[in-house]
Amino acid sequence: MSVIPAFLKDIYIPIRIFFENNLYNFDNKEDLSFVYSNICIGNISSSTNKEFLKENGITHILSVTSYFNPAYPNDFKYLHIPSYDILDFDLGKFFNQAVNFIKEGTLGDNKVLVHCMYGKSRSVSMILAYLMKEKKMPYDIAYEFVKYKRPVMNPNKSFVQQLKKYEYELILDEEDD
Repeated sequence: MSVIPAFLKDIYIPIRIFFENNLYNFDNKEDLSFVYSNICIGNISSSTNKEFLKENGITHILSVTSYFNPAYPNDFKYLHIPSYDILDFDLGKFFNQAVNFIKEGTLGDNKVLVHCMYGKSRSVSMILAYLMKEKKMPYDIAYEFVKYKRPVMNPNKSFVQQLKKYEYELILDEEDD
């Protein structure tokens, strides 16, 4: 979980994005972790490095951040989930929307990048929701799978609780079918 207060993020993120889009990109090639060949997790810097995105075949970008200004709206399909990495934020209300976007972003030869500020909590939570719903993985299995692919992952404890609730809802939905 980020130590930057939420109100400061509303100032910091637009400045950083402007800086990275126009002056210097802090992207480190290790900032991007492929969960599957067509789904990857990254941080804010990986979402603003056009050359790197194109080299990796990214076509869709899911941005799970408080602020959104798509760097290349003509080159990628975007979805923004307005969110904060704080304990009282309800990320769960966006799980299905994110899952559908990731699913769409993996059709055909498409590839999707899911990112948040650091690529550790919000983005990982969305990937976990996708794995639970689309790959039918229980939370614990999905967690270990992603941890193997992205060792720096660290979803905040509230998001973990929301994911476990989501897992329960998915089980109930299967029983209704």
